[in-house]
Amino acid sequence: LGEARTMSPANLQAAAQTYLTNLERSFGAVDDFVSRELAMGVQTLERSFSPEQIDAIAVMLSRYTVGRSSILADDTGIGKGRALAAVATWANKHGHDVFFVTDRANLFSDLARDLNDIGEWDRFRPFILNADGEITVDDGPDGAPRVLASGTKAPEMAAVIAAGRSLADLQRNIGFLTYSQIAGKDSEKALWVKNQLANALVIFDEAHIAAGSDSNVARQVSEMAAL
Repeated sequence: LGEARTMSPANLQAAAQTYLTNLERSFGAVDDFVSRELAMGVQTLERSFSPEQIDAIAVMLSRYTVGRSSILADDTGIGKGRALAAVATWANKHGHDVFFVTDRANLFSDLARDLNDIGEWDRFRPFILNADGEITVDDGPDGAPRVLASGTKAPEMAAVIAAGRSLADLQRNIGFLTYSQIAGKDSEKALWVKNQLANALVIFDEAHIAAGSDSNVARQVSEMAAL
């Protein structure tokens, strides 16, 4: 759909084309596959995503539908956030909770903005694990920020953990947190998140934060990804 405006690096082009060809053999035409999985009409798809984003979404969904993971490594400016909003929407429409883990709390609003831009934010009920976290979009009067969700204060979060309450118990379906929240060796928040992942999609944004094998964050992320 539409006209692509970017080019793949020469050393990746053959592999990318081979994967997309095999994808179409398994799932049908890329545009139709993404339209079907997202339950979006073709016109909505074209209006919401660029051709490059649709290809990225197709690759990620082709992995998720067979129980595998993926890495989205498109360059700056191609619109990774919009593609992540699409897979979060896919997860929600298929009955999965979503967890968005990122570097800084202000990045929560980036995902919310992309979900809002594709008309899908209203299906989500956010739970922010960072006490000082906040989700805003700049669509208030005169472009002023509008607060969509605020962080969970420490006493409330402690009560949730102590009671073993699930995301469903809280009537929420998407969790937002930064890597700092799971940096402790015996992080109670990390354990709580792991207990929510039996039927959830986890998006590790800025995943280089968890690089290496000798940090608590890397260990926690590795354990979460294995669930």
